[in-house]
Amino acid sequence: MTPRADLLALTQDDLSVLSNRGTVKRALKEIEAGNPRCDWSELSDGTLVASWSDGIQCRFPAGKPIQEARCSSEAQGISRHVVRSVLHYQLRLAEAAAANNSPTTTTSSDEVDTPTQRTVTPVAFNESWDPGQILDEALQSHFGKSAVTRSRTLFDRGVVALVERGAKPVCRFLHEPCAVRFLVPGDLDYVHAECSEKLRATYIPWAVWTFRELAADQSSGLVSIENRIDGTPIDLLDEVETLTFELMDDGIQGLAPTFVSRVQRIVDRLNDAGMVWPGEVWNDLLTQTEAYRAHDARFDPAQTVDLVGELLIRSDAIRHDRGAVPRLLVQGSRTDRTTEIAYGRFIGLGCSVRNRRRNVEITAFMQEIDSGTVAAVDRTYTDPEPESGQPVKDFGTLSRGLIGSGVSLSELGEGQLLLKSGNLTPAHRLLIPRSRVHMNPQTFAWEKLRAPVLVDSFADASARLQALPPKSLRPRRLTEDVAVLKVASVEGMAFDPVSQSLTAALKDTEGDIAILRHGYSTRARHGFESLWKALNDVQSRLMYVAGQLRPTTAGLLIAPTCVVVEQGDRRVAIQPWVERPSAESEAQSTTTGGLPERAFSGGDVLQRLNELLAEALTTGVRKMPPQVHRRWEELSRLGEAAGFVLLPGVAKRFASDFARRLEARDWSSQSALGITRELLVLSRLFGDLADGR
Repeated sequence: MTPRADLLALTQDDLSVLSNRGTVKRALKEIEAGNPRCDWSELSDGTLVASWSDGIQCRFPAGKPIQEARCSSEAQGISRHVVRSVLHYQLRLAEAAAANNSPTTTTSSDEVDTPTQRTVTPVAFNESWDPGQILDEALQSHFGKSAVTRSRTLFDRGVVALVERGAKPVCRFLHEPCAVRFLVPGDLDYVHAECSEKLRATYIPWAVWTFRELAADQSSGLVSIENRIDGTPIDLLDEVETLTFELMDDGIQGLAPTFVSRVQRIVDRLNDAGMVWPGEVWNDLLTQTEAYRAHDARFDPAQTVDLVGELLIRSDAIRHDRGAVPRLLVQGSRTDRTTEIAYGRFIGLGCSVRNRRRNVEITAFMQEIDSGTVAAVDRTYTDPEPESGQPVKDFGTLSRGLIGSGVSLSELGEGQLLLKSGNLTPAHRLLIPRSRVHMNPQTFAWEKLRAPVLVDSFADASARLQALPPKSLRPRRLTEDVAVLKVASVEGMAFDPVSQSLTAALKDTEGDIAILRHGYSTRARHGFESLWKALNDVQSRLMYVAGQLRPTTAGLLIAPTCVVVEQGDRRVAIQPWVERPSAESEAQSTTTGGLPERAFSGGDVLQRLNELLAEALTTGVRKMPPQVHRRWEELSRLGEAAGFVLLPGVAKRFASDFARRLEARDWSSQSALGITRELLVLSRLFGDLADGR
């Protein structure tokens, strides 16, 4: 019997990628128990046949991948029996090889196939190899010449990826949400791409060509192909800066009537130049200015500070490009555009909440099950004025309000959306039509979710996030940091009085730790209580945590949007931010009783900074009262006490400049504008570091 190199090369992780980890675990248990038994034979055409004592037969045609193996159970996809057969085949050849190499032991084929208790250690190819050695002729033979030609055209426009050579090479594209894994040396039938089937002909050739760009003496690295990006458009960036300084100097309340139309023209020119993300920032700023003029409570001065800071950072990075961060990440490209969705089935991954000064933004996250694309649907809700006497609604009540098409955000977060048409923006915001949608419940079988959203290895997820630049310098996708962690166990849980949050140590199957952290809010008390009880319940087992990831010095951190626990033979989901209250949760509270007072911290300094900058952007720097210097002096002192290095000095310069205004009749706002620019950049970068943006 001629050994099948592809079957021997597949590791248990590879089989999990091709099927799922649950299928592999079940197959492993049957193999290790030695029941059922298996006999192997080879047909004249080279087909391998595994005949099992439980009546199942699996056939592996010669020259075909295991995706084309035929199983008598007629199960769809790569069945448990096919996986079981591959594992048994590897074990059989390993034991036969070990017996042949032993001078004192002889083992018959019958003895090889009659285990009583075995530990399965698959035979695998462990030598490093380079997918860049795959020839274009092989790509054309596999995908078709026209498809490869189209892929090359797109590739030459620019790609950015992290690549890693090894026994199982992987290429992770950073400008697109896709990773490509090569499972069997040189075999295009065994390449796993985290994308829809129709996009494989694009991403797999991209990955092969990207590996060719990595230096021969490097095992891994960042590869940026930006051959088609034109020279830096200095004139356009100058106009962007002029408008930004005008916004800072006049303030939102004093903008000229022509300001909006000028910005709209700039956005069109930015898009034409391929600078999609700066254009998207300006669109968000226009939304803020329009909300202010309409006296809409959705106007958020703090968000305006974030947006202006991000715009300045992106403009500086494009203007002074040193190659440290690929421009495709900073500015985007013409391929970042709104796309139509003809049909989609989306699985809810929970809801997040951002509570602002006078409004609340709730976002539901979902994964489209076929393509693996993660999309977001968000809405902003205005809180009543304090003097109105109207009660403030909790987040759960807000999330249950219909947003069109008869669905709510909480339903999207925990259900299954069937969409017949829609649009997906460059920011991965899903625009749902008012008709042709249908909601079904889901069973929370999240092992069927697609990577890279589904994370088995905390270490891999942390490494991928650490390789990314700050959020201000990468694609502005709402779903960029959303993931689902598969949890092996919960090692500990506590209430942290400093951050006013529940924390729990989660462990994966490799023993690595991630920290779950969920902040307390009186408007989400029921969800907090439900999460606390579920993690404390000895009769419940935490299976998955969906949320927003960020790397920290202490390890991977996840802010949960939804957790799935197993209770007996059923799975239950909890959306901590928008969970509905139960009769039990209304009657009692089991967290910590009263919440302790929180000490003043560095986060409070950043909040003060943001408030002062928000005032400057709203009223205009040149219109700020001279006495404002006292508040900036206080901020400088607080920053020093909290251990900040850069901020105190810049804040002191700002205070000094405004203090001179009290005496100098010829005072100009130009110096103050330059310092304000520094402070806006610092504020946004501090925010990126503080919350993993």
